[in-house]
Formats: sequence, C-alpha cells, structure tokens
Amino acid sequence: MPQPTRGHLRPLLATSFAILATLCLTVGAGFAQAAVPQAWTSTASMSQARFLHTATTLPDGTVLIAGGINSGPLAGAERYDGSTGTWSAAGDLNVARYDHTANRLADGTVLVSGGTDTGLAPFASAELYDPGSDTWSLTGSMATARQSHASVTLADGRVLVIGGYNSGVLQSAELFDPSTGTWSPAAAPAVPLYLSTATLLQDGNVLLAGGFNNNSALSSAELYDPVADTWTPTGSMQGQRGAHAAALLPDGSVLVAGGSGTFQTLDTSERYDPATGTWSTAGSMAYPRNDPTATSLANGSVLLMGGTSSTAAELYDPVSDSWTSAGNAHSALSQTVAALLPDGTVLIAGGSLITVVATAERFALITAIDVPPIDFGDQTVALNGTQLIPVRNIGQVPLFVTDASVQGPAAGDYTIRYDRCTGVGAVGRGDTCLISVSFKPGAAGTRDASLVLADNSPASSSTIPLTGVGIAGVAPTANPPGSSNPPASSNPPAGANPPASANRPTPRPRRLRCTTQRPARVMCGGMRAGTVAERTVVTLTRHGRVFATGHIGGGGRLDLNLTRLLLSRRYRLKIGDAGRSMVVEVVSTRPARP
Repeated sequence: MPQPTRGHLRPLLATSFAILATLCLTVGAGFAQAAVPQAWTSTASMSQARFLHTATTLPDGTVLIAGGINSGPLAGAERYDGSTGTWSAAGDLNVARYDHTANRLADGTVLVSGGTDTGLAPFASAELYDPGSDTWSLTGSMATARQSHASVTLADGRVLVIGGYNSGVLQSAELFDPSTGTWSPAAAPAVPLYLSTATLLQDGNVLLAGGFNNNSALSSAELYDPVADTWTPTGSMQGQRGAHAAALLPDGSVLVAGGSGTFQTLDTSERYDPATGTWSTAGSMAYPRNDPTATSLANGSVLLMGGTSSTAAELYDPVSDSWTSAGNAHSALSQTVAALLPDGTVLIAGGSLITVVATAERFALITAIDVPPIDFGDQTVALNGTQLIPVRNIGQVPLFVTDASVQGPAAGDYTIRYDRCTGVGAVGRGDTCLISVSFKPGAAGTRDASLVLADNSPASSSTIPLTGVGIAGVAPTANPPGSSNPPASSNPPAGANPPASANRPTPRPRRLRCTTQRPARVMCGGMRAGTVAERTVVTLTRHGRVFATGHIGGGGRLDLNLTRLLLSRRYRLKIGDAGRSMVVEVVSTRPARP
C-alpha cells in the first residue's frame, strides 16, 4: 500500500517533498575519510511495521514503542528488552494514534498526548501507560486538540506541550499535572508554530527552537520559565529550520541539527549557549536530514540517524565541534525513533522511506585500530631488524590496551622491544600509541606470527599480522684458495693512482636534534633555513628502509611522522622528487616539555 504523504500526516510540509528533497540532495554526499568500523547490529523486529510512533526508555531499561501508522493508525504498543534482544506486547492504547508525543513521568508511567488518526482531526485525549501492569488508561484531555506539537517533562514532574497543528498552526501551550491527572493553560509562545523542539535546560527552563509557521520555517527561539509561567525571547538561530532534532550537551548547551528550511532539507547544525543566549555554527553534516533522531551518548557525543535516503549515521563531538561518520545502519529510514539503552547502545526501531518497516537495530560506540600487516621483509638469520608500529584508534571511543603479546608459528622470532600502548590509559579517537617489535629469524624461510593486543574492542582483542623472511647469511672469507687477487685490504700497486673519489673529503652529515611532539611524530632542527623550500616533502631512510616521512617546516625544521623507531644514528634524507638527498645524523631524541 502506498505510504500516506506527510502532507496528510504533518500539515503544510509534505513527506513527499521532504523525501524528494532528501533524495536529490544526498546523491553523492558522504565523508571523505577512512572507513569507520561497523557499529550497527540487527536485533529482533517489532510485531508491527510502523512510523510516526514514539519510543520511551522505561525505568527498568526496556523501551516502550507506542502507536504510529502503517496502512492505518495503530493502537498497539510493544516493549523491547535490550538484555535479551526481544519484544513483548505492551497492551493497546485506548485511541489508535500517530504524530503524538510521549513523556516519561517521575513515577515511571508514560504520558501519551494528542496526535491524529487521519491527519485531519487531531486528538485532545491523553492516556497513561503503566509498565508494571502493561496497561493503558485514559487521563484528562487537553483543552486543545493538537498534533505535530512539542513536549517536555519539567524538573517538577509536570509536562509542557507547545504549539502543534489543528486546522491551523497553534500558538497555545498547556501543562499536565500528574498528581491530579489534569491539564491547565500555560503562557502562550510568541508565535504560532509546529514541528519545533523543546529542550529542558540545566537551570530548569525550556528552550523552544525553530519550527514552522504556516508555509515558512522559523529561526526564532524562546525560553520558558515554568516557575513564573512566562516566555522570554532569546537569540535567533542563524538559519530557519523545522522538523529538526535537538539534544542537550554535557556543558549545558543545546545542539540542533538538520530539519528543513522553507524550501530545502538542511545539512547544517547550530549550538545554543544558555549563558549568552546566542547561537553558533556547529559544522555541516555529510547528509541533509529531515526529521532525524538525535540521541545523547554516554561519552558526550550525539548520534544523528535517519531523515535521509542514505543508511549513514553521524556523530557530533561537542569537544572538537565536529561531525564524523558513525557507520552505516542496515536501512535508510525517515520518521524513525531512537532510544538509549542501559548498556549505552541505541535502539532504532521502525520508520519508513519507501516502505514502512518493523525492523530494529542497535548502534554501539566501539573502538577499533587501523594497523596494516607489518612486513619485516628479508632479514639475515640470527640478526635483528626492528620496526616501530603505530597503533591508531579509528573507533568512536577511547582505546584501552591491557596486554600485548606475540603469538603464532614463529612467535619466538619476534620480540616486543618496548610498548607504549599497554597500561598507558586512554588512547583517544584518532590518536596513536606505539609498539616496537624486533624480528630475529631463527631459520630461513617465511616466518609468520601475530601481535595480539588485549583491548576494549568488541572482540576483546585486536590482531596485527607480522611477517618476515629469514635469509641464510654468508660469512666473509679471505681469498679462495688458488686466487691470485690480493685481499681487499692490500695496498694498491706502487705508482697506481687511487680513484678520484678517494681524494674527496667525506661530507660531514647534517646533525639533527629531534623532539617528540606526540606518538609517531617528531620535530627536528638542524637544517639551514632557506636550504630547502618550505613544504618540500622529505623521506628519512636507512639501508633502504623508510623511518619517517614529512616535510620541511619554517626555519628549516623537519616535521616528521615516524614509521619506525628513530634512534640516534645516521640516516639518508631524500628531498623532494628530484633525487636530491643528504646524509643526516640524529644526535638526540627527547620528549616535548609538558
């Protein structure tokens, strides 16, 4: 059956327009960065496919899904248990509805209010869900029927509903008192609006941001004081938006992301500072998103999902004020719901883009490392070769390594020389720790093993392949018997001219003093300023092995990223692409001063 249009579900802003805009704007969009480890897993499906439903985390950690629409409005409710990954029936609402709101109350019950069953006649009715008995009961009705409204549970336990739609855009607000089960008028916001967001701030006030007023998106924002029952204008957003998502950040600021302007789906985000009453840009997402979900995670970041034709999810980091990929879900969804589970994972359930779905999946913040297989190449038997292995965390949470060991058929040929990963604490997202491993083949032939890190990745360990080839060495000897050639150390015959190169003085190597800036990166001084143009690419090698790559910085400094452990010895510095090189000597390596 064709999906009902959003013009029928949420007035004035048709789903057909929002989806079409999203489909057009997201073609070819995406992150230009390394692949992010998969953080999405499928879980059991709901018994009913639905969208425009609600999700509420209950005190016991289960998640209540209520109402929604498929071929018609739904009265059924379901409950998800994250510990077992299963669903169970949660009774039926007294009124089948969608486009409603749900708020958890202080006693653990859930208030569902408003919504519609046709898109033409919103409800004033409200009902309460009791998680102890899995039952629904009607409670007091609102004074005004409404759908597409905003709602928020206040610090004192009351519930505030604002705006919405009922044959026109509403400018009213109401308060629900759980102790009496009744509604009372609240002060009205400054403008009529629907599809806005209401966020409870740390001081107990409510931030009302954006939305639509008839055919136009809004940039305005207001603050509601529940004690005084008053609205106060605050700074306007930098752009107009409605049908967006909002999330409270750990520092008390508020992130708003995505949504639609008057004629376009948005990939922008903004951040509100309650201390100053002002907004600032928070970077652009990879995809425009209409009606996405925003979930605050345990590490302070925000997961944004849905509202686009792409399966890609995104993470906002409030510390770096930037967006990164959160991997790809199994389905591209719009009008879906998200709920945080006790174990820190996020449940995504139902939704629609082309068809309505009952599927569900979970997102987890995970850690993962990016280390290619380490090839030591050919190494003479019984002689050591050493490589510095940078272990980079490409996951979404800090990496913790508790042990490092070498395992496998030729484990005895490899030795961990030093370990700057184990027990050092958190290795942040995008950061690197170092492990030095030496290879001393015990026999000729291929010698394979693995460096195994015990860590906090989903598999509880990460494996880095090690490979090398043992080569039988040839001992130097005197001239073979019967040879008439003099030994290499003999003096040349009298009168013979030495090679021209013998008269040339050996060039004195340039001496470099290097300072470790962070793991796998050093700055070296000792080059004469102006000798080589700034930003020229350089490579530091020894016996054909690359130890570092980088470029010439200001004042002749070398900015190098290490691929192997840098010791105090001579190296060859290759400069640019023209084959120019010079001998350099690293005379000191030390950490940077704190």
